[in-house]
Amino acid sequence: MELTRKRKVGRPPLVENRRKMILDTAARLFGKVGYEKCSMQDISNATNVSKGTLYHYFKTKQEIYDAIFINTLKNMIDFVGNAVDISADARTQMIQYFRAHANYFETHYWDFNATMLGVAGVSSTEMRAEAIELRDRYEAILRDIINRGIESGQFRSGEPGMTARAALSLLNWMPRWYRPNGSKSADDVAAHFAELLLDGVVAD
Repeated sequence: MELTRKRKVGRPPLVENRRKMILDTAARLFGKVGYEKCSMQDISNATNVSKGTLYHYFKTKQEIYDAIFINTLKNMIDFVGNAVDISADARTQMIQYFRAHANYFETHYWDFNATMLGVAGVSSTEMRAEAIELRDRYEAILRDIINRGIESGQFRSGEPGMTARAALSLLNWMPRWYRPNGSKSADDVAAHFAELLLDGVVAD
């Protein structure tokens, strides 16, 4: 009689959809209760994934946070970079940048919150170096717009780096107070912020 071979029990295969589900759920938990108050058990419960399977994908909670942080920066570079029309004038590009940033924030609310409000910081030296490189690339999109505006005469001369940091401070503060389904969309708020930065508040 032919014996039925028993299937070897090993680690479950990596499934990209499951990995994404873990990251999405963890981002929501980090955003809602905070990184420090969220445990691997909490993530396991919320994802309905056993802790053994969870550790197959991520060795530590910090590793999950690192992945959320890096993925968010990469995705924002692509999303916002593609939203800026390189043939448009600098003023239009500035508004496009603001609105794209806010739209990404609103449609990836918990990932953005976990990244911008997180206190964990990326763990390894290699991860920190990648995060800084990605952050600088994202800021460079805005700096290029500002430099283009200065060169064309649309923007007054000054310090592009300072202007870029002021702009990003406006945008990155939104997670502190903005809530979806409010009276204004994130897009509306960002457009208003862009106008404030471009035109100021002093009446002509």
